[in-house]
Amino acid sequence: MEWIIKLLHPLPSAKLRLMRTSGDVTTSVGSRIRLECQFEGYPAPSITWRKEDIVIANDDKFHIQTDDRRSSTELVISGVQREHGGRYSCVAGNPAGVYRGDLHVTVNAPPIFIQRPVSTTYSTGSTSRITCLVEGHPLPQMTWFHDGNSLDSDDHVTYEHDGFVLVLNGVRESDAGVYNCVAQNSEGSAESVAMIRINGHRAPRLVVKPFDMRAPAGSSVEIPCKPDGEPLPRISWSKDEAEFVEDRNHKIHRTGSLRLYNIGPQDSGLYRCTASNLLGEDVAEGYLTVTGENSVEPAPHTSREPSASKPSVADDTIHMAVKLASREVDAAVNATINSLFGYHSNEQQDHGSLMKLLRFPDESARTVVRAADVYERTLSHIKKHIQAGVKMNLSEGFSYHDVLSPRQIELIANLSGCMEHQRTANCSDLCFHTKYRTIDGTCNNLQHPMWGASLTGFRRLLKPIYENGFSTPVGWTKGLKYYGYEKPPARVVSNEDKLQRLYGHPGNIDPFVGAILEDQVDGGRVGPTMRCLLIDQFKRIRDGNIDPFVGAILEDQVDGGRVGPTMRCLLIDQFKRIRDGNIDPFVGAILEDQVDGGRVGPTMRCLLIDQFKRIRDGDRFWYENPSTFKPAQLTQIKQASLARVICDSGDRLTELL
Repeated sequence: MEWIIKLLHPLPSAKLRLMRTSGDVTTSVGSRIRLECQFEGYPAPSITWRKEDIVIANDDKFHIQTDDRRSSTELVISGVQREHGGRYSCVAGNPAGVYRGDLHVTVNAPPIFIQRPVSTTYSTGSTSRITCLVEGHPLPQMTWFHDGNSLDSDDHVTYEHDGFVLVLNGVRESDAGVYNCVAQNSEGSAESVAMIRINGHRAPRLVVKPFDMRAPAGSSVEIPCKPDGEPLPRISWSKDEAEFVEDRNHKIHRTGSLRLYNIGPQDSGLYRCTASNLLGEDVAEGYLTVTGENSVEPAPHTSREPSASKPSVADDTIHMAVKLASREVDAAVNATINSLFGYHSNEQQDHGSLMKLLRFPDESARTVVRAADVYERTLSHIKKHIQAGVKMNLSEGFSYHDVLSPRQIELIANLSGCMEHQRTANCSDLCFHTKYRTIDGTCNNLQHPMWGASLTGFRRLLKPIYENGFSTPVGWTKGLKYYGYEKPPARVVSNEDKLQRLYGHPGNIDPFVGAILEDQVDGGRVGPTMRCLLIDQFKRIRDGNIDPFVGAILEDQVDGGRVGPTMRCLLIDQFKRIRDGNIDPFVGAILEDQVDGGRVGPTMRCLLIDQFKRIRDGDRFWYENPSTFKPAQLTQIKQASLARVICDSGDRLTELL
């Protein structure tokens, strides 16, 4: 029997209620999140998900799932991106009404640029605003730099919009340069660069002025004078109130400085520099005193005697050369930074550009390189200065020792910044140094703190020889012969010698030397590396493509010798060079016969013994040092061996083969 029940009056609709939600979510880029809502009401509601009131549909990023009773729903977001942050709503509706629940998603993301700073030209006295807008969460903190130096807020420099806008009040000439904005938060950082230039109508101003100086007769001097202004001021000079007339030995440089060559007593006097444009003029003066007659400062410690016809260089010229070199190097560095990290750096890069970014040195490395570049550029400017004013052949046998004294060379090193990187070890904390080693090896020997320290130059085995006296290496000048031969550049000597060594390249050990030092393979006369190379060469022989070196070592030995005719010819040539004093020491050392029971010749053995002795004697923690262990302790230590230690610490080891 079947019963049919018919409702004459349907059940009333129950008001919708939001029972619970999963709550607000904070996540990171790339993560996966789940949002949930649960409703109660009759009849079962229809549910939709919305973001900022826009309906969400299922796709590869969003997945919506609702249970059969349509009371519980969830939204899953995969691979969250920064644009997925915002307000999400689960909206349910039935005849009794509509109800919604709001959930907020916060996506933590590193800063990205909305607006990069733009390279612009400003006029002096104006107000400039450099904008660098970024977005990210948490809110990025912005830091500004001018030519590598951080900018602090003051009356001239202010910030707007939480530091995202840099304001320069009353633009100055010194404000020109490279500006970096660096945005940082807990998720990462972003950096952009802009170049700011300054122009406008400005009254003349001498940024470098003449000063009183003394110089010996026969030398060359540069009386400095450099103007600034807009339009660019015109420079004029006078001597003792009379208009200055240029000639062969008295020239006004394009920068404004006055250069005097081969000066004499008649050049003493008051020199005045005047800078003028439409807005006015600026004047400065200095007195030049010429001392002695044809006095040239000697250049000791050089193999050449300074000639009276070769001039000396005044200290003022050195100062000016260093300043000019510093400006040139800084300009080149700033241009490189701008090209690598400027506003266009987000464009698609090729492999070469990416390699430049990876190899760009950090600040500490750039400081060291800058000092070396300024030093070299200073020497170059001094050479040009001399060449412009005297009849002196600078292409043959020129040495800076002929014109620069040791004191002046040291002065250039100090002004360029080279001496700043000379480390001095502080070993005064004996409470620490008597117990522990330093990580860089300094103070291991208290009498000689830098012995064995890292980043320290090695002791020279031979006195250094430079073609110009102290900087350019042997082989630098093409056509210059030693003992009747031209020297190859140092890089060529490092990479390849006369014997055409296989796959040679700079490193801790030459591949050819390593190959001949390997243990021989069973039944053979060469090691595994050389064996592999020979097999490859035999294939080349078969194909008619033989390497000259391999062909030489495969030749039949000459009567009474150990090499073939080709190798014999090469060796005879090398020994002639030894006789004439024209042989690379390393090549000569590895060509020596091995000592009895050894793998190297007598020269190399001497060098290695000396090196290991210095390592031992330079380390006060060496176990044989009398201050390290007591005599009884040292006796016990010497009775131990590595084999004994392994046997004692291993599992059931009784013998070590």
